[in-house]
Amino acid sequence: MALRLTLGASRNRLVRQVLVESLLLAVLGTTSGVALAQILSRALVAFLSSQDQPIFVELTPDWRVLGFAVGLAILTCILFGLTPAIQSSRTEPGIAMKASARGATAGGGQFLVRRALVVSQVALSLVLLMAALLFVRSFQNIITLNAGFQQDQILIADFEFSSLKLPPVSQMAFKHELLSRVQAIPGVNSAAEVLMVPMSHSGWDDNIDIPDGPQRQDVTFNRVSPGYFQTMETPLLVGRDFNQTDTPTSPRTAIVNEAFARKFYGGVDLIGKVFHDSGMPSKTYRVVGMVKDSKFYDLREEPVPTVYVSFTQANGPEQHSTLMIRSDEPLLPLVSSINHTANEVNRSMVLNFTAFKTQIREGLLRESLMATLSGFFGVLATLLAVIGLYGIISYMVLERRNEIGVRMALGANRNNILRMVLLDAAILVGIGLVLGTVLTMAAGTAAASMLYGLKPRDPITLVAAIAGIIVVGLAASFFPAQRAANIHPMAALREE
Repeated sequence: MALRLTLGASRNRLVRQVLVESLLLAVLGTTSGVALAQILSRALVAFLSSQDQPIFVELTPDWRVLGFAVGLAILTCILFGLTPAIQSSRTEPGIAMKASARGATAGGGQFLVRRALVVSQVALSLVLLMAALLFVRSFQNIITLNAGFQQDQILIADFEFSSLKLPPVSQMAFKHELLSRVQAIPGVNSAAEVLMVPMSHSGWDDNIDIPDGPQRQDVTFNRVSPGYFQTMETPLLVGRDFNQTDTPTSPRTAIVNEAFARKFYGGVDLIGKVFHDSGMPSKTYRVVGMVKDSKFYDLREEPVPTVYVSFTQANGPEQHSTLMIRSDEPLLPLVSSINHTANEVNRSMVLNFTAFKTQIREGLLRESLMATLSGFFGVLATLLAVIGLYGIISYMVLERRNEIGVRMALGANRNNILRMVLLDAAILVGIGLVLGTVLTMAAGTAAASMLYGLKPRDPITLVAAIAGIIVVGLAASFFPAQRAANIHPMAALREE
């Protein structure tokens, strides 16, 4: 620019040149951003869609939104291109042409602003990286927790046979035959019928009365067939499972979970105890077993008192049957075998299949989305901080080239120069980390409700985020520092 000014270029001409360069960058960046937005939008919609709840979104660009984004991109490029251009055009050509005045275009104030911007990038990057680690760890905690059942290798099969118009007296026998045939399929380890599939966000609550104890207590009910707990691999702790001796004419039996036993019987000595339906006092259940607590509505929930009753004692019409099928067979061959068996029973039945693990993961869509998006933006913010730090350290090395040459001529070795440059980078990173830690502590409570098994100010996560920023920050500074250490003192002094 000093050379152009010396040859007669006006200051406005220099400003226009930089402005054109900035607009070119804005156009290229905006074009790339529009293409990237389409790709990421489609990826996000596909991520949010599930087999049961597909999402359809019109992804044609909205010109108002697009215009705002384009305007913002152009304004940013103009602002950050025009400001240094105006500053440079005000420099006296004679001063700028001197090799020793390499830094004349950037005074202390401008250099301080650059450092402040890098510190801000580091601070905000720490906040985003901390959030990313928290959400990723929270999601990991949820999907690896002991839910009281094994979700792998279970297929949910829904049989709809209302079109068969079976009389109520024969429906239980029909369902029993259907279950027996599915259990006999080669490769099926176990199968059982269930009224409410866990994690399906549907349930059955009722009030019960405990003799000589609490009255009108709300508990969760579910109806299952014999072998359900074996299929779900939910441990039976005491007592027995349901069996074929539990018939509609025999006394009603129930199996309860640990939460039920703790709340109403102190957790011990409950086999043989009875309770009544609050709405029908004559409807009495006798406890014959206790199983381990398991999640029912949501993986985040604390175990709630749950009562299991048997399909073998069910009265009333049943027009469908939901089976939980455990098998080591691949999904497609297993579905084909079940379809073949159902056709042998009656071709008019309608079947739907869902992998139990897939259903659970679809219920964790919010957690998965937060982990994915926060991870993406955390990595992006860290990358921007690396670029900013690399740029400021490289510029600093260029500004101090003569000084570095003098230091080396006076006896400083390459390790001294390397340490000097890395120390400057470490100071910027350190200040950014202090500010970022304060911001992280202040903003942590906003994410508390979306975390599981973690506190917003989790020290391990904070240390990991800080360590990550330190590693990438020093890595970004190493190459400019190494370049500074390789400066030949004679070459630098010749410029003096």
